[in-house]
Amino acid sequence: MGVFGIQLVVTMIMASFLHKLAPYFSFGRWLATAGLKRYLPPPDSVLRPVCSRGKKKLGTAAPGLGDYLFLDGSLTVPKSTSYKLLTAPVIASDLQFIHYSSDFQWLVDFTSAALMVHVITAAYHYLRPAAILSEYNLSVIWILAAFVFTVKVLASLTRVYFSEELSRERSICIVFATLFLVCSLAILLVDEEILEFQLDKTYEDITGSVVKLLESQASEPLKGAALIPKWALKMGLAVLVSALSALLVFPGFRFAEMHFETLVSPRSAVTKTVLHLNYISPALCLALWIRPFGRGMLAEADTVSVLGMEVSYESFRFGALVAACLLRVLLFKVYLQSYLNQAKLRVDELKKDQGRITVSELRKKVSTIFAFYSGVAVQYMAPVVMTLSLIILVYVSSDHHLHSADLESDSGSEDGNVFRSSGFGISLFHGCLSFACWWLCFTTFLTSGFGTVLRIFL
Repeated sequence: MGVFGIQLVVTMIMASFLHKLAPYFSFGRWLATAGLKRYLPPPDSVLRPVCSRGKKKLGTAAPGLGDYLFLDGSLTVPKSTSYKLLTAPVIASDLQFIHYSSDFQWLVDFTSAALMVHVITAAYHYLRPAAILSEYNLSVIWILAAFVFTVKVLASLTRVYFSEELSRERSICIVFATLFLVCSLAILLVDEEILEFQLDKTYEDITGSVVKLLESQASEPLKGAALIPKWALKMGLAVLVSALSALLVFPGFRFAEMHFETLVSPRSAVTKTVLHLNYISPALCLALWIRPFGRGMLAEADTVSVLGMEVSYESFRFGALVAACLLRVLLFKVYLQSYLNQAKLRVDELKKDQGRITVSELRKKVSTIFAFYSGVAVQYMAPVVMTLSLIILVYVSSDHHLHSADLESDSGSEDGNVFRSSGFGISLFHGCLSFACWWLCFTTFLTSGFGTVLRIFL
């Protein structure tokens, strides 16, 4: 318990909650069902009068399974046929047979549990600051696990685009991955006085720590140490973030499409303003790392005045990104409902054409929207979880770095754990995580912008 303290108890409680209570009380299931409605494929009672010469009054009740069994799918109906699609609320049983529904539910539930563990741990560290150095931070493991699981789900979604039938989508992923690799290498060449990732400073810190560690273990003084060069570190970081960016290409396109459809619907001016703010929030977060616009304009002596209180710039940046992620979560149902409404838009567009369409194709146009509903939900929520995970890790590493000097005198002798007392590793992680968080906001906004251009002009 001396190594983990009360954090071990909190971890065990959260693990028990996920195992025992999540099947009955799931935030992810509520998020994907409550208040949302889906459009049903036209049943036999609607299409039979159109297929035959007889006239029959169209039914208005919600169709059951038997209402789709009698008409031959090869029969055709006029595309210009006027009929109203029936709607039904999205319920938990509807999601059981949809791909990625369990992944989305587990992603949201596990991330919620990880955030609760982090909040409790942060409160514990606030009340007992010495625990930052004397105990391992288990909430970091929870946040890292949420990030890794999100990447895993996105990778499984992206793998679908690499099938033989979707060669165009595969080419788009490869082209964007190459583009992001070139952009990341160019950005890493920018001076630290403009983009404050602190990679240069943290690399010097980690190099000094490694040299001291090697000298303490060697019997003779070291003439030099074979350390990883700085260019190799930046190259590896660029390759890593470009691979992550390739997973975010189609989620960005999907978000842009849903945003466009959301704005087309009649909404109040206040709602449209909030939607636009949600769209540009990644760009606003990018400016917080650009020194002339972020720290240069907002911060004075590394502090920012918020509601009459002086807070550190790191805390302000952390709060801004958390607020941006929270805004996206709050608008989740708005965007997902706009996606479900595409079924009605497809039928309305179909009515403008001439000719006939088979019953099976007509129903497929409607049913395929809901068939990929959970996949769209994952594409919407995954960038939010990744951004939130990275900014928490950035803040935790920065908090550790800021408190290490103050607590060094209370941590005992210098013969303690060199990895904890000297800040070995955590400074380097802070710089890399800071760049990765900035890059994730950059990728999210850039892919959304490309998606908007494609939606308007193609």
